[in-house]
Amino acid sequence: MSNPLDMALQSDLSFKLAMRISPCVATPDEIKTAIKKHYLADIPIDKEDDTINLLLVDNQEIVLNAAEAALKKEGYVIYKARNGAEGLKIATQLHPHLIITDIVMPRMDGIEMFKALQANGEIDNIPVIALSAKTSAEEEYNLLEMGFFDFIAKPINPTRLLARVKRAIRGQNHN
Repeated sequence: MSNPLDMALQSDLSFKLAMRISPCVATPDEIKTAIKKHYLADIPIDKEDDTINLLLVDNQEIVLNAAEAALKKEGYVIYKARNGAEGLKIATQLHPHLIITDIVMPRMDGIEMFKALQANGEIDNIPVIALSAKTSAEEEYNLLEMGFFDFIAKPINPTRLLARVKRAIRGQNHN
């Protein structure tokens, strides 16, 4: 945090993460080193050069499994997270080609995760597709205006999901 005396932010983080927050002063390099050492070490990564890694973030197992099944058929390597905090952790280490996230989740929702991704200069260019059961035109408009690459309404249609994923990947010049 940029201001260790910001009690409102500490309280908000503590509530959302269900953890006690202890502020400390450290340089950005010290923080990145500590994160890499203690926080990111437990995610196995497939580092083949020709694979396309996708990160699926949703708190509903049925949605994760359905999306994974559709995408694995196309040869994508799939990583899954059950909330935005897990998704952010995996994205920070993995640097996936694309992130597909639900908007409404416990602990950290998709919008909070998206904002955290955008604030991180190393991963702010990863396209993010929003999933939502809120399917109004206004909801879709707001998410796209926020900077999400695309929007998919729930329940997920596998054909629509594949089309949107391929479009996002093509936009990054991957085959």
